[in-house]
Amino acid sequence: EHNGENEQKESHRNTRGRQRKGARKPLQGPDEVAYRLAISACARSREEGRYKDGIQLLNEMKKDWNLKSDVVAYTAAIAGCADAGEYQIALELLQRMKEEEVEPNVVTYSAVIGACATASAKAATRIQDDDDDDDTYLVDSSW
Repeated sequence: EHNGENEQKESHRNTRGRQRKGARKPLQGPDEVAYRLAISACARSREEGRYKDGIQLLNEMKKDWNLKSDVVAYTAAIAGCADAGEYQIALELLQRMKEEEVEPNVVTYSAVIGACATASAKAATRIQDDDDDDDTYLVDSSW
């Protein structure tokens, strides 16, 4: 029975086969926020090579959904490169940002420097390991 009081009607929207109650507007696919979160999750993953998935998402964002990548999305992808020591990819992403007129910030530059530092530390470790292997031939226990 309707008595004139305000009734709240829940709107229902279908999103890729799922119904979402209380939706304000229809969902048309992932948005910039969803991509930034996913890229960041890939960057923070401890699973080796997961940063590549973040870069793939960064590319997909523009190519498949025509969404603009922003400083947060790029910085998240670069941060993934930093953890992996992939300084060349980090520098390429920085260059791409500039080409797309996305202004890097201090966090972005810090992530690029972190990628260079991690790559340098990994190289130093490899050199040290190689030097340690060479030392075994220099020591003669018969002396």
